[in-house]
Order: sequence, then structure tokens, then C-alpha cells
Amino acid sequence: MAKVKGIRKRWMLNSISAVLLIVLFAVAAFSAAITSYFYSTMSIGLNSRITSALPYFSSVKSRSEYYQSASNYVQNFTEKNRLELQIINPSGIYESTNDLTISGSYPNTPDVTGAIEERKQSSWSGTAPVTGERIMSVSAPIVSRNGTLIGVIRMVTSLSRADIQVVKIVA
Repeated sequence: MAKVKGIRKRWMLNSISAVLLIVLFAVAAFSAAITSYFYSTMSIGLNSRITSALPYFSSVKSRSEYYQSASNYVQNFTEKNRLELQIINPSGIYESTNDLTISGSYPNTPDVTGAIEERKQSSWSGTAPVTGERIMSVSAPIVSRNGTLIGVIRMVTSLSRADIQVVKIVA
């Protein structure tokens, strides 16, 4: 690198460097805030959809009733074009889903594990083990009247649109 000569040139270089660092820090902070806002809004939306779906399964008394209810719920799910709905058994294997390519496999994500082991609604975002796509998912346990875990309802959405929006806003 060429040596900068003269007080004026050094002063300009140091001033511009400091301003650029401040601007880069501000853009990075703005990006993090926008990303956090988008992701938290998506998470709130998924959690509310799961919470509103759970009463559909509240009257289930047997496994056969559960299978019928799960099948009906997946078939009549109105947001198929925006969300993937999955019904998972207590072993963590898909029983019913609106995405026929994954039926019978195991999602193996922390939200499903939390719903099965801790019996509480939990969310997760990261890279999907099967597809490699960045996703956000929320899972909630389906518990029978006698307290037995009979399944898990899970909703999944892609983060690609949110990521594109963040890039557009930051740009």
C-alpha cells in the first residue's frame, strides 16, 4: 500500500475511515433489528395458528378418532399454499402432511423434540435437515383427555421470502 503523505491526506483518510466504520456498524445494527422483527412476527403468527388448531383435537378420545381428525384437518387446511401442516406421531414420524414428499420420515428438529419430550409448544428456526432450506416451525403436543400424548401438530414455513424482504429493506 502506498504511503500517504501530508497531514491533509492523512486527516482525510482517517476521517473517512471512521465515518465508514460508523456507517457499517449502523447498517449491521439496522439489519439485525429488521431481521429480528420479521422473524419474531412470523413466530408469533405460527404460534397463534397452532394454538387455534389445538381445540380441533381436544375432543379426541381414541387413536382412531385422532387419525380421522388429523386426516380431516390436513385435508381442510386453508393455508396449504403458505404453510406446511404436519401431524406427527409420538415417535416423531410424520403421519399426515400436506407435503406428500416427506411422509413417513422423521423431522428431528428441536421443536418436535420439545413437543414430544416436554409436552409443550415450542418453535425453531434453522436449516431443514431434509431439504437444506431455511425454515421456521412451531410444534405443539396433542394430548388426549386422559393426558396421553397422541401426536404433535407442526406448522412449517420457509424463511426465504422474509430473507429477501430484509435484503430489500437494508439495500
